[in-house]
Formats: sequence, structure tokens, C-alpha cells
Amino acid sequence: MANNKSSKLTESRIWKDTIGALFKMWDGYLEFIASQFHGMSRFEQEELITKYSWIISMGGVGLIWCQIYNFVPPALRLIGAPASLAFAYWFGRTVVSRVMIDRMNKYLK
Repeated sequence: MANNKSSKLTESRIWKDTIGALFKMWDGYLEFIASQFHGMSRFEQEELITKYSWIISMGGVGLIWCQIYNFVPPALRLIGAPASLAFAYWFGRTVVSRVMIDRMNKYLK
């Protein structure tokens, strides 16, 4: 190359300053979330974990349905989509949330 300056973007000063600022913002956000979580009662913490568990379970089933919807016969779609979402809701509220609460027990009040 003709110039002696660094040719890699990740080695430039502006890149390092930008990434440093982003990491600082992300760390601040995580500290805020942690302080809010620790300010909740045990019941509120468990409710939050339960809510996130069923939302993530239903979201996973929704993503799967987005991939296979066109390949499933219409009659099966009519029954399968709501049934699988109901199952994901139940599974997220009962199984996933209990596992997550047990795993996070040392962080809960």
C-alpha cells in the first residue's frame, strides 16, 4: 500500500473509541437492569422470570411455524398452530420457568 497508515478498520482510533463507548453503554445498561432486578421482591423476580420463560418459549414455536407454515396442510395449520402455541405457553410457564428459577436461585432474594 502507498500510505503507512493502518489499513485495518479495527485498529483505527475512531473504531476503538466507538467500541469503547458502546461497551460502556452496554455495561451501564446491564448495571441498571441488575439494580432494578435486585430491587424487586422474590415474588416479583419469579414472576418476571416466568413471564420471560413463556414469551421465549412461544417465540421459539412462532419461529418454527414461520419456517414450516407453507409446507403444512391447511387443516393441520388450523389445529397445529394454536395447539403448539398453547403447549409452548404451558411448557414455558411450568417447566422452563421452574428450571430457570432453580438455576438463578442464588441470585434471587
